Amino acid sequence: MDAEQYARNWVARNKDAITPLMERGYELRKVAIRHLAIDDKTGGLKAGLPGMYVVAGAAHDRDCYEIAEELVASGAQQSCGSESVFDFIRTGKLAKPAAPRGRQYGSAGRDFVLVVLVAELQELCPDLPLGSNDATDTRASATEIALRTLEAAGFEVLDGKKPPGDLAVPEHRSVEKALRRFHRDKKIPELFF
Repeated sequence: MDAEQYARNWVARNKDAITPLMERGYELRKVAIRHLAIDDKTGGLKAGLPGMYVVAGAAHDRDCYEIAEELVASGAQQSCGSESVFDFIRTGKLAKPAAPRGRQYGSAGRDFVLVVLVAELQELCPDLPLGSNDATDTRASATEIALRTLEAAGFEVLDGKKPPGDLAVPEHRSVEKALRRFHRDKKIPELFF
């Protein structure tokens, strides 16, 4: 199977899961923390390090605090060690940490989908270039295939802002930049555990 056909099949097979991720403002970090730290069966924190990650982070990390707040409101039985922090949240003795400085990472879900699709394409076709540069041949790169496939499926991948005239670059170069930013900045370190 060629890379473009594989990408079309992958997007069609995963469209329901991709759709919320592609929404601007999707809180991927909170979803990742919940997945790592909350037990699906009990609705409470997992025992050990995953649960303690939320408890320890609640004092200085706004996302962990908000997840802890949700757990307090749910009334679910929690793992040992979380009672004191949850009591502080319940009574208001633990103030909500300030929002992180700078712009919120609103495209994290989109960047995650791109990273996964490009990784799958490169695993399928190891000789497929990641991006394009002077050393690559005229074949489409993995980022270009991912961009075209997602757009053909009806997803808005890029925000439509293009530099005018001579400054314009191929759109897939913006996707390459998004992939580099996703890996380099590690704004969602929970994905790299």
